[in-house]
Amino acid sequence: MGKLDYWSKVFFEKPVNFANAFNHSLFGGRRVILPETLTSQNPKEVFQLLKHSKLYIERERDILKMATFKRGDNISYVLLGLEEQSFFDPTISLRCLFYEVLNYTEQLQKMEWKQDGTFASREEMLAKFPANAKLIPIIPLVVFLSNREWPTGRRLHDILDIPSKEISRVVNDYSVHIITPRLMTDRQILRYGRELSMVLMSAKYASDNDTLQEQMKQHKRFQSMEYETARLITAITHMNNRIKKKEKIDMTQKIRAWSDYYLEKGITEGIEKGFVKGREEGRMEGRMEGSIMTMLDLHISHTQILNHLVEKFSISKEQAQNEINKLTSKKK
Repeated sequence: MGKLDYWSKVFFEKPVNFANAFNHSLFGGRRVILPETLTSQNPKEVFQLLKHSKLYIERERDILKMATFKRGDNISYVLLGLEEQSFFDPTISLRCLFYEVLNYTEQLQKMEWKQDGTFASREEMLAKFPANAKLIPIIPLVVFLSNREWPTGRRLHDILDIPSKEISRVVNDYSVHIITPRLMTDRQILRYGRELSMVLMSAKYASDNDTLQEQMKQHKRFQSMEYETARLITAITHMNNRIKKKEKIDMTQKIRAWSDYYLEKGITEGIEKGFVKGREEGRMEGRMEGSIMTMLDLHISHTQILNHLVEKFSISKEQAQNEINKLTSKKK
């Protein structure tokens, strides 16, 4: 299990973070799912092929929790399955559908074995489902911790080769709710609760150091976050900073140090490559090209590259931009 998978599970296992993800993405921020009503469930979906056999079909979700709802004397339950994704998977709707089918089938199987020999009628016995029985509903949710868009695959129809609209209307569809930070405005993200909003903001600007630093300056919540949140953000942004476990963590300093480190590293390596290329070609362009190439590879921001070229090589911003354009056009 990678760092991102591990820390995302640690983060979303916390009831308040888990509930915020569902409430803000599905219910417009209303407190429909209450953290105090959540209980962790075994994330493995298991279907035993025969009652006394050792043959099973098994799949494992990332996190599965059960929410309890009380209405007067009546108590009902809802299962909530959360999947963390760091890469685009066009088959996500099919995967979540399979999880649901296994879970519903497991519920049926347990009900059948519990009622074995006690069905009220022959019809119930044949159907293996008591007349007044109800299954526990399941709601899946996917959190996409990436700065990319989710282009397709939210619906089962997206991956089916459907020949016509007439056929499409009668082929059953299935859709999955996906939280995609890249498609959300900053204002929308900030509604997702104190800790979760920082995670989503970091995912949205994971490859844009300048904007991420600006966001951290604007929003004080970044200056006092929980340890698990900070560790998840370091995994999302690929930071190497060590974080000591303490009550509250100021992430603004970590981001700034991380950005400065990679900028300095890019400048140093770029100059070294530039000297080699410059000696080979006997001209300053080799040094500039080496600097630009390395800093681009390290995802250093355009503004920082431009400013470095102007200062280091004593050229105008227009000349520096021309050098960047020449190299980027070559790479294309």
